[in-house]
Order: sequence, then C-alpha cells, then structure tokens
Amino acid sequence: MRNKYPYKSMKNFTVEEATRSLALIRPIVLDIQGKWAKVKGLKDECDAIISHNLESSVNLEEKEELLDELLKEIERYIEELQDIGVNFRGFEEGIIDFPTKLDSRLIHLCWQLEEETVNHWHEIFEGFQNRKPITPELEEEIRQIDEIMKVPRT
Repeated sequence: MRNKYPYKSMKNFTVEEATRSLALIRPIVLDIQGKWAKVKGLKDECDAIISHNLESSVNLEEKEELLDELLKEIERYIEELQDIGVNFRGFEEGIIDFPTKLDSRLIHLCWQLEEETVNHWHEIFEGFQNRKPITPELEEEIRQIDEIMKVPRT
C-alpha cells in the first residue's frame, strides 16, 4: 500500500497553508482510522475462524472480501492525501507530514490527529519521535523561502 514516491506533487507548505489544509485532511484521516479499526476487527475474526474452524468457508470468504474492500478504500484515502501533497504516517496515531523547505533542505512539518494546528517539524530522515516545536522565527523563515520560490525566474 505504500507508494514508492510518497508525494505525487511536490508542494512545499508554509505553516499557515498546512494548518488551513487540516479542514480537508482531518476528515480523511478520521475515515482512515475508522476503516483501519474495522480491518483489525475483521482480521481477528478471520484468524479465529481459521484457527478454531468456527464457521463455514463461505463466511470466511465473505469476511475476506469485505477486508479487501476496506483495504482498497484505505488505499484510496491515502492516495487522496498524496494528491493534496502530504504523506500519511500512522494508522493508530493519524500522523501527517507536510513537505517544506528550510534553508536548502527539505523538512517535514508534522501534525497528529489530536492536534488543532500544525505546531511541529522534523528532518526528513527523522521521525515523529524527533519532532521539534515550530518557533515564530522558523515559521517566518519558511514563509520567506516559500515567497522566494514563488517568484518567476527570467
């Protein structure tokens, strides 16, 4: 399910743009988490049927078909997030990374479902556990880099 190229379009988000996009992103992440909970439940049911021979193979096939449908729906949601330009990072935690530039390097602004705004960042080679708070100075630097990158070159 993981895309070889996590960002379909390489958009660089400012902190303000990332926070504004949460109105679109949050419901998608909630949908993914809801579907993921159903996937885990169905998988447990299938495992129980297989290990204990509890029900007929027809019932198992129906559950496996539903499981496949749910996984395809989750994949479509993840693709929708990739189309927005963000990367989904966690079924349980609901983590989203927003690519942006700082100096001459790519970094990720980082958001978790329980948060109201985008307030953290981390290097692309680091993960969620290494995220740092976004300071006003960093936010301004990201905004300025974004403005420079938008200027047409002649």
